[in-house]
Parts: sequence; structure tokens; C-alpha cells
Amino acid sequence: MNTTQRLGLTCLTLAAAILPSCGSTRIAGRVVQGPAGIPLVVPASDPRVTEAIPVPGVTVSVIGEQGETIVSALSAENGNFTISMPSSQTPTRAVEIRAEGPGIFDATGSVYLPRDGSWIIYTVKSDPAAASPR
Repeated sequence: MNTTQRLGLTCLTLAAAILPSCGSTRIAGRVVQGPAGIPLVVPASDPRVTEAIPVPGVTVSVIGEQGETIVSALSAENGNFTISMPSSQTPTRAVEIRAEGPGIFDATGSVYLPRDGSWIIYTVKSDPAAASPR
């Protein structure tokens, strides 16, 4: 193998090592009304993805091992949210997901973040004592 071939092989190896970390993981989810605050991972075909009553204005956060917020997203009018983070930083263990917002009881639950196109459905319970109930 000559010097040019070795240099080319070295560059390809470095690119293969670096490029996967440049990707981004995007996780779709929806906040919906329910009897309790519970996050679930469901297939994109689950009827709750389109049929459940949405809850807008809820902050959904992924919580790290030290209790810090890793990333958060706000649910839109249709209840949908998207969590984005670098693929290299996406946890492979179960993580805590927190839902907080006006008119609901705050909730925290554990899930494995989906990587296969599944959604996170976060059911939240309305707080009747809140200033702006849903």
C-alpha cells in the first residue's frame, strides 16, 4: 500500500468515526388528556397519536441522571412536540420524562427513548384548582 492509499484509508476511517456523531435524533410525541400523568412509547399507528384530546402548552423535558434537564420541547396546539438531540448524546437507558404546564398536574415517568419511529404519548391529568384549567 503506498502513501496516498494509506492517507485515503486513514481519512475514510476518521470520517466513519466522526460522521455518526454528527447525526441528530428526533423523537415525536403528543401530550393528551388522560386520567394520570404517564408517558408511553407507542407505534406511530396508535390511535391516540391522532384521536386523543390534545393538551397544548405543556413543557416535556428529558431529565438527566443528576436531575438536570437534557432537552425540552413545548407541545403545540395539536399537542404534538418534537425532542431533538445529537445522536451521540441520546441515552440508551431508560430516562425520566417530565411534563409541566398550566392547568395540569406535573408528572414524571420513565421510558426508553424510541429510535424506530415510535411516538411518546404523554397523558396528563387536568388540575381543577389551576387558574387556567383545560
